[in-house]
Amino acid sequence: MGRRYLSGRGEKIQTFLYHRQPHTRLAILTGSIGDGITSPSLLGSTRAQARRARWFPAAVLVFVIALLFRLIPVLRGGGLYGIGNYDDGVHFAAAVGLAHGLLPYRDFLFLHPPGIVLLLVPFAGLGQLIGDPTAFAIARVAAMLVGSLTAVLVMWLLRPIHPTAAVIGGLFYAVFWPAAHVERSTLLEGPQNTLLVISLLCIVPSASASRLSRHRLFIAGAVLGLSLTIKIWVLPVVVIIALAMLLGHGRRAGWFLCGGAAVCVAVCLPFFAAAPRLMWLMVVSDQLGRDRVAGLVGRLIVLTGLTPFSPERSFGSLLITVTLLFAACLLLALTVRRARFWVVVMMTCIGIVLSAPSTFPHYGALVAVPAALIIGAASGRLAILAGRVSRGNAARYRRAIIALNVVLIASLACYASTLPEQRFGARFPAADLAPAVRTLKGCVTADRPDVLFQLDVLGRNLDRGCPLLVDVSGAQFHPPLVKPGPLWRNRRWQTFALDYFRTGTVTIVARFGYRDEFSRASARTVDSWPVVASSGTFRVQRPTG
Repeated sequence: MGRRYLSGRGEKIQTFLYHRQPHTRLAILTGSIGDGITSPSLLGSTRAQARRARWFPAAVLVFVIALLFRLIPVLRGGGLYGIGNYDDGVHFAAAVGLAHGLLPYRDFLFLHPPGIVLLLVPFAGLGQLIGDPTAFAIARVAAMLVGSLTAVLVMWLLRPIHPTAAVIGGLFYAVFWPAAHVERSTLLEGPQNTLLVISLLCIVPSASASRLSRHRLFIAGAVLGLSLTIKIWVLPVVVIIALAMLLGHGRRAGWFLCGGAAVCVAVCLPFFAAAPRLMWLMVVSDQLGRDRVAGLVGRLIVLTGLTPFSPERSFGSLLITVTLLFAACLLLALTVRRARFWVVVMMTCIGIVLSAPSTFPHYGALVAVPAALIIGAASGRLAILAGRVSRGNAARYRRAIIALNVVLIASLACYASTLPEQRFGARFPAADLAPAVRTLKGCVTADRPDVLFQLDVLGRNLDRGCPLLVDVSGAQFHPPLVKPGPLWRNRRWQTFALDYFRTGTVTIVARFGYRDEFSRASARTVDSWPVVASSGTFRVQRPTG
C-alpha cells in the first residue's frame, strides 16, 4: 500500500511503500537505505546483476567442458606435437611458406581461399624464433581456446530466450563431435564458426535501439566476409544473411555488403593479382570439379555428428532416432520468433553438405552453430511451456525446470561419454628421426607436410630453395592430374608423386600405402629405397632411380 506525503513546504509529493518490517519502514522514512532501493529501475538493475552472477559460472563451465573435449583427445592421441588430420598440416605449412615470402597459388598449390593462411602466419612467424613444432602446438591450443569461446558466444545468443536455452545450446556446441573435432587443430571450420556467431551477435538488435546501427551492420558484413575467405562453401550462408539484411534494413544493408566486400577484397586481391588464373582454378574450379563421394546416408551421418558411431550394426535405428529428434527441435524452434532465422541458416547449411561434391567427417561442423542455436531455442521453448503449465505455482515451476535441465544435460552427457573416438592424431617420433635429417645437406620431402615441420626442416627447406608442396594428394584435383576413379589408378599422379619424393635427398612416406594412394608399382618402388632411419611406421629413406 502506498501513501503520499508533503516534503518540506508541500512543494514535492513523494510516494513510499509501507513494509511489514518496522525497521525497513523506518529506514525508508529516514533515507538511511538511500537512492530509492525500492524503485523499479534499481530493482531491475539488481535482477540484472543477479542474472549476470548466475550467467558467469554457467559460461565458465561450458568453456571448460568445451576445452576439455578438444584438449583431452589430443593429449591421449598424438599430443600437441603429434601429426593430426593432414589438412591442419597443409594449412600450417602454407602459412610457413607465406612467412618465407612464397605466395599460395602462384608459388605452390593450395586449394582454399587464403584466409586460413593469413590467420596462421603469426604462428608461422613465431616458428622462426621458437621452432615450427612448438609454434604449431601453440596454434593448436589457440584453436581449442577459440572453439571453446564459440560455445560461450552461442550461449550469449540464446540468453534472451531462456537460461535453459543458453545452457543447453552452449553445452551442445561444446560436445558436438564435428565441432570438437575441427577445433582440436588448425582446420578451416573452427574459425568459420566463430566468425558466424560473432556476425549473428552483431545483427541482433540491441534493447536500446529499434534498428541496427551502421557500424554494427558493417562489422557483421566484415566478419562474414572474412569467413568467406577461409572456405568457399560458406557462400550460400553469407548470401542468405545478406538477403535478410536487405529485406529488414533496406538501403542501410549497404553497410553490411560494403563490410563483406571490403574484407574479401583486402584479403584476396593481393593473391589474385599475383596469379588470377591459378587462384580461380584452385579455389573454385578444382573444388567444384571434384567427384561426388558419399551418399545420402553418409551425409546424414556427417550432419548428425554420429561419425564415430557409424561402424555399429544398430546404427540405422540410431540415425533415424537422432534425425527425428532434430526434426522435432526444428519445429519447436519455429515457434520462437528469434530462432526462425536460425532455422533458415540451418537449412542452408544442410543443403550445402547434401549437395557438395565431396563430404568428409569434419564437414558436419558447418551445421554446428545453427544446430546448437536451434536445439537451445527448442529447450528454451520447452522451459517456457513448463512455466505456463505450472503458472501460479512457483515451486512446481522450479521443479519442472530443474527436471528438464537434468534430462537435457543427461542426454548430452550420454552422447558425449559414449563417443568411441577419444583420441586425435598419432604420436610422431621426432626424437628418433631428427638425427637422420639434422645435419643433412639438401632437401627433405614427405607425403604429409606436418612431418616436415615437426622435424623442424620445412623452413630450412625453403631457405635452401627446395620445392614447397603442401598438399601432395590434393594435386589430384588440379589439372593436368585430374582423372576420375581411385587415386591409385591415376598414373599421372603416381608419376608426379614419385618425382616429387625424388627431389629430396631423403624422403619420409608415412601416409600413402598400396590401394590407398599408391599403385602396386609405386608401392614397390618406395619400398625399394634404402632406409636411413626408422621408428615405428615412419621411415627416412633415400630415393633412388
